[in-house]
Amino acid sequence: MPTKGRSELKGQTCLRGLAALTVFIAHAEFFGLFPEWPLLRKIYGVFLWNNEAVDLFFELSGFILCYVYFDRKFAWRDYFAARAARIYPLYLIGMAAMLVMNLLAFLKTGSASPDLNPIVILTNLFLVQDWPLLPHFDVINPPTWSISIEIFLYLFVLPALCLLGTRCSIRTKIVLAVLPVIINAAMLYHLRDQPSWVLTVGPFSPSRGILCFTSGFFVCVFGLKSGFKELLSKTGEILLLIVVASLLCFQFPFNRSLAILFFPALVYLSAQKESILSNVLSRPSLHWLGDISYSIYVWHWPVLKAMTVIMGLRKIGTTASLGLPSYPGRFFFIILTIGLVLGISHLSHFYFERPVGSWMKRRLRRE
Repeated sequence: MPTKGRSELKGQTCLRGLAALTVFIAHAEFFGLFPEWPLLRKIYGVFLWNNEAVDLFFELSGFILCYVYFDRKFAWRDYFAARAARIYPLYLIGMAAMLVMNLLAFLKTGSASPDLNPIVILTNLFLVQDWPLLPHFDVINPPTWSISIEIFLYLFVLPALCLLGTRCSIRTKIVLAVLPVIINAAMLYHLRDQPSWVLTVGPFSPSRGILCFTSGFFVCVFGLKSGFKELLSKTGEILLLIVVASLLCFQFPFNRSLAILFFPALVYLSAQKESILSNVLSRPSLHWLGDISYSIYVWHWPVLKAMTVIMGLRKIGTTASLGLPSYPGRFFFIILTIGLVLGISHLSHFYFERPVGSWMKRRLRRE
């Protein structure tokens, strides 16, 4: 994401792309995309850190907004206009697509989705469906529960952190960079045996957002003012990356949530141009993935839903109803689904998200 007045942090852009891809692949399993073949199951297992990927989104969001806005003169009106233009147009299109899919499913099966409830539509329209201190409402486009939290963070948490960041000591900044992720990791570890949807409702979803966003913000504050460069040698960085990758991508007796403890260091290293992580991430293909990450996040569920509704499949992996041989049919749907999501996300980003966002930002700043 380009940043006003400061160079783009390409490593963080690419990291965001990997997190979005992880969420998409993990959610594809809900629709039966990956059959029970040993090799495919092993590949799929690498993407099972989707819950932690959302926490990484929040951490990155706190860092990048601090990087752009903290300790600088700016108009809050311009800030809110930029955030609305960035989030709302694509979110609205994704929500409309899901409503169409739910309506088609209703016409086909006669079973009405709870998402067609007017109250649910209104709360989703205003992005308050997962706000703290409000009742939880169904999310029409399920992955976008975190976008509701992001809006809350933009409106209320960032202004408070900007004020706090100018007044607290270095020691307090270090505590606020580290303690929130410890609390969040402990909460997720405590809930490790609960269904994954539990982490997206009630008090847990806003808590995750506030904790990780705060951590990311103060990692940036402390890093910009004091610097971490002396704390990690190249050897230490390599060991850190091995530990984080192992925790996220492989099964261990302990929970993946422990990887969250290393997210502050991971996010900081991804912002350092000379770091190994940033050099690895700053590849054109990964940067492209980062550019379209928000589109991937918004579009992957509607595409998966559309394939089940339009093609009349209970699950994407069910190919018998189309008369396709099992193995070729499965591979066909895997390639088709991934290609559709990435292709639609590419078109959406470059031909809708960017131009419409720029137009909306100009209009909001003029009025």
